[in-house]
Amino acid sequence: PPRSTLFPYTTLFRSPSTMPNYIGFLMGLTQEQVRAGCAPNWRKPFDKCPLIWKDYSAAHYVTMFLEDGSQTFNWGPESGFNTQPTDFYVHSLFNALIPERRKKSRPTFPFWKRWNNDLHAPCMSNETVPQFMLRHTRRFAEAFSGGNTAPFFGFIFFAYPFHDDTYSLPTMDDDFLLFMRALNENIDLLENTLIVLMSDHGDRSSFFHSASIEAYIERSLPPLFIRAPEALFRKYPEFESALQTNTRRLVSPFDLHHTFKHLLQLGDEHDNFTTVLEDRSSLFVEVSGLRTCEQLHLSDVCVCNTATHVESVTEPDILQKLIKFVEQKMNTLVLESGYEGVCAPWVTNVDSILSAQILSKHQSTNLTTVTTTTDVLFKFSAEPKQSRFEAKIRIRQAGSQFEAIDLLGSFTRISKYGSQSFCIGNETEQDKRMKELCVCASLLK
Repeated sequence: PPRSTLFPYTTLFRSPSTMPNYIGFLMGLTQEQVRAGCAPNWRKPFDKCPLIWKDYSAAHYVTMFLEDGSQTFNWGPESGFNTQPTDFYVHSLFNALIPERRKKSRPTFPFWKRWNNDLHAPCMSNETVPQFMLRHTRRFAEAFSGGNTAPFFGFIFFAYPFHDDTYSLPTMDDDFLLFMRALNENIDLLENTLIVLMSDHGDRSSFFHSASIEAYIERSLPPLFIRAPEALFRKYPEFESALQTNTRRLVSPFDLHHTFKHLLQLGDEHDNFTTVLEDRSSLFVEVSGLRTCEQLHLSDVCVCNTATHVESVTEPDILQKLIKFVEQKMNTLVLESGYEGVCAPWVTNVDSILSAQILSKHQSTNLTTVTTTTDVLFKFSAEPKQSRFEAKIRIRQAGSQFEAIDLLGSFTRISKYGSQSFCIGNETEQDKRMKELCVCASLLK
């Protein structure tokens, strides 16, 4: 029977954010590399970027990019594309249709109900947006799944209503079941198609914003399922064992991108494709079990060796130092950003601490001094607006004396903030990061 495999897939960015992970698996680049090259700022479109569907298009594949809503490449001030990026692309349809549908929605409905009703109109259909996307995807796959048709590459991304309301997911159970059954009945499709089911990042502020350690793990480990066709395993039997082995390996978006590139090289007698690079590997070859988060650009999101049952910091003096440290650090970041005065100062106290969980602890001895390094997952609230944050903090102690406290990575806002940071500009990547760390002072007057 066909095999589906689940991988320990790790996001590229600690704060749950779609774009860095998009860039990783669609371009094989970091966000910094994109900003240094093909799209140097938010105002530049992504037309010149090395999106993976360009490689497939050059190999005579039919391509499709389908995403609802404003679309990630057009989110906020992002500039999207000047030219149609794929053969099938319905972003313009959504742009034209959704404002009209929203006029007919009831503002008292929950967000997901209003979104699901956005496509209700005689000129379109009586489907919800996710239903329309599933039907569109099914029609695309069926149109090109026959033996005499062109091969295809499709990237379909569902954002709403799930992004803003995780509790809306059960409303789509039956629709996804029907979609999967339809795929399962299409023998031509299953025999020749690699199917990837994945997410860009874990939940941020619904199920898992509590003090549980599962919250921390969930955000960095979204699902990644790969279903490979039997025809692929018959021709390359080593691929099956490699995929199974890699379900127990550290995997990143770069690996997925490299796997897509590997697929294009199959059967090329003059192929000089390198399946394993320093920071990525095709998943069709066995990934090294000695990989580290640092090698894969995952230091900020690494959850390796994190136990599901962890100890907590309980010493009052350490907790006091931690809460003072995060308050000072956040206010320093606001000051350095140039938004001091525009953003309200952050205020905390020891009662603001939600949890302080020990992720790891290591000791080393130098002559007579024992140095202890402790990584702590620190969750806390801050005023104004009862904002909640999460930070990974490293404490170094020499004996009983504190040597240093450092922030590992960045702060993650784990409560919804909506338009509270409207006063932040849209010009730079720093502006985007600062939106999490700002409550506009004018809201408090």
